[in-house]
Amino acid sequence: MQPHLIKGLHADYISAKWNGHDTSGVRVVGKTVLVLMDECSPTSKGGVSLPEDMIEKMSMAAETGVLVAVSPGAFLLNEDMSPWSGEKPKPGDRCYVEKYAGKQIKGRDGKTYRIMDYGSIGATYESDAEPAAKPQRAFPPQPDSLGRPFGDPQWGLSEGAK
Repeated sequence: MQPHLIKGLHADYISAKWNGHDTSGVRVVGKTVLVLMDECSPTSKGGVSLPEDMIEKMSMAAETGVLVAVSPGAFLLNEDMSPWSGEKPKPGDRCYVEKYAGKQIKGRDGKTYRIMDYGSIGATYESDAEPAAKPQRAFPPQPDSLGRPFGDPQWGLSEGAK
């Protein structure tokens, strides 16, 4: 079975697998989080095997992963020191992080994690979510004064009457 690949700008990444339990042996403190990062695929988009050092470098540059642990002090304040508003990320959430953020460590389970400040997480997302369907028009656009469709690429024109 082929692993699920995430398309990056410069490489494909293998989606990190997390079983729902923190087996890293690492206890985060302060305002830090622990992220299990996605790893670079050992083969290129064209099927060429990548050298081990290239895989390691590209894995360090990964910008996606799974949030494994959140310290009690994380996500309490916004950057402007106002109380956190909105939903707080939780273990199991897929997340986007800053490139090269945090410190890379090996967990007790042999997996590579990154410990980072919670501010290094830019967003969370659903990995298996399908893109939203493009809404369909219920009726064609109103014609311009010459009877031509107006302003809709679906009807042949993208900018007013020509």
